[in-house]
Amino acid sequence: MKPDYFVRVNDLLAPYGPDGYHSFSEGSVKIVYCAFHTNKESCQETQPHQHRTGVVLTWDGRLDNRGELMHELSDTVAGGSCDAQIVAAAYARWGTDSFAKLVGDWALSLWNPTERSLILAKDPIGTRHLHYSLDHTSITWSTVLDPLVLLAERAFTVNEEYIAGWLSFFPAPHLTPYTGISSVPPSCFIQVTPGKLQVRKYWDFDPGNVICHHNDAEYEDRFREIFAEAVRRRLRGAPALVRSVARFSVARELSVCARFCARSSASETQE
Repeated sequence: MKPDYFVRVNDLLAPYGPDGYHSFSEGSVKIVYCAFHTNKESCQETQPHQHRTGVVLTWDGRLDNRGELMHELSDTVAGGSCDAQIVAAAYARWGTDSFAKLVGDWALSLWNPTERSLILAKDPIGTRHLHYSLDHTSITWSTVLDPLVLLAERAFTVNEEYIAGWLSFFPAPHLTPYTGISSVPPSCFIQVTPGKLQVRKYWDFDPGNVICHHNDAEYEDRFREIFAEAVRRRLRGAPALVRSVARFSVARELSVCARFCARSSASETQE
């Protein structure tokens, strides 16, 4: 690896993470993180985050059920903790079973220096990106493709299976446009240990979980509740954005979101 590799990585990631650059380095492992703060808690965090167990976490996401997790982890997590601290504490408590408990859009990496183990995981729907490239001697990973493609000391060919997937329906979730670079599938995590890579599924839809209401009106009311909650979660800590969306939304779909945004903004102001 060239001496200026991580300088060039920072240059490529800076547009995606303009709010600061931090890194973790130990032996042959180096992890860099470029921050993009989207709520008040994220402004307080520094990543990569090293838990007291020694595990190093990088987190790209939005944790929607942070209140519930903080209650379950009240003996180890303080009030006002950032998402990364909560996720690290959840992993320390439940291991990979914690992934199914994380509600929201997210991707993460976990480096365990004691076990020499790397875990890469994504949320059940796969909203966030997380790519990796593995060869005989090393693994590199990133939430954006740029550094994996542009800074690799080898050439990648176009993945024809990926292109065929887009021409037919959708590509398989583990594929990327380049042969030799893979994507972590939704609701899965990959675990890399010396000489071994495993892909494991941690969550799946439960076909037996059926929602039953008495009439259409109850279904409509429940949908409005869930939709309003989804909007509130995505706008946590961003009242200016709420007002902006409410002001400029003119299309029918956006105007629906705008009404819920405006209600959320008014509610936050009153509180």
